[in-house]
Amino acid sequence: HGGLLGFDSNPKLIDEDAQIELVYEILGSVPCPELFLLRDPWETATRVVEHINHCKHFLLSADALAAKMREDGTIGAAGSELIAIYREYERVKAERGRVDFADLIMLPLEVLSSNVEVREAWRAKFPWVMVDEFQDVSRATSRLLRELCGSKNPPWVVGDARQAIYRFLGASPENVSEFRTDFPDAELFSLEVNY
Repeated sequence: HGGLLGFDSNPKLIDEDAQIELVYEILGSVPCPELFLLRDPWETATRVVEHINHCKHFLLSADALAAKMREDGTIGAAGSELIAIYREYERVKAERGRVDFADLIMLPLEVLSSNVEVREAWRAKFPWVMVDEFQDVSRATSRLLRELCGSKNPPWVVGDARQAIYRFLGASPENVSEFRTDFPDAELFSLEVNY
């Protein structure tokens, strides 16, 4: 469904190294004296990519990040520069027909939440969805599951918030405690003994 997102053909997936290379390239075109480390521009690009990916794990586009920072009163010069780089990164990436790994959650979520026909077709295609290690997926992934499964057919998930190990990658053990809120019609079964 890339056409619904403005892609002419199948976009190419870029890994984190390619993301860093792209941001490194952008650093020369976006003024960013607060963020740019002259002694190590690769380090700057690496940190910016980490911030962009973190934002995407929480479904924050560049515009949403700007709004949140203005609302919180935390935008500052460095924040404005990060947002400018994030916007340019997204523009150049789209222009080149590229997507990053975080887009693999954000973009399908955008399509499913905005297109009823597509959402219903995918729900019919996948009437059963199971997720293991639910505590180690992001809240963005949980939201994608809500769109994919719907309230009438919640996913089967297995998770233990005490075993969360991927917070540094955006995982949210709160998925376990928020499951009833996210999927109010779901049945819960507690496994009290673990072997």
